[in-house]
Amino acid sequence: MGLLYKVPNNHVVLIERFGKHSRVLSSGLQIKLPFIESVKTLEDWEGIANKEDYQLDLSEHLLHTPRRQFKTMDNITVFADVSIGWRITDAVKAVYSIEVLPTSIVYMGTKALRTNIGDLYLDQILSDRQKLNDMVAGRISEISKEWGIEITKIETYVKCDSLDRNRNRKKVISEEK
Repeated sequence: MGLLYKVPNNHVVLIERFGKHSRVLSSGLQIKLPFIESVKTLEDWEGIANKEDYQLDLSEHLLHTPRRQFKTMDNITVFADVSIGWRITDAVKAVYSIEVLPTSIVYMGTKALRTNIGDLYLDQILSDRQKLNDMVAGRISEISKEWGIEITKIETYVKCDSLDRNRNRKKVISEEK
């Protein structure tokens, strides 16, 4: 990257001077001082919300947490995951206030899901999924402001295998008699 640099539309590039954050290059034709200024790279983000490991994409992104096993308040095992829609509002906070932003969003989504499922009964989870979505979004939104991102949507997916197992047990027991 030389003296003149073109930043694509809806992207920003963070510039560091002697290893310390200096400024943000917005979209358009920009000037960067060679040897004095360097571009902040984001290899740890693994291509999520960035292009070529240094251009931050300001559009909306979607992350999915892995499906995990949780216990409800009435001690029933459910499998759940959450999809989190988000976008960067402050590029400096998004890069410098947290180590690896996409990984942290997934972690916070899983933590919020575990906490909220543990506070609800199975009937509440299955009957009012929007309530669970709102509870998870509330927990994630508190922290996301400090990270320079905005949560745009939350969608939870819950599957209860316990009911199927109980039905199968009853079927097996009745067949044995």
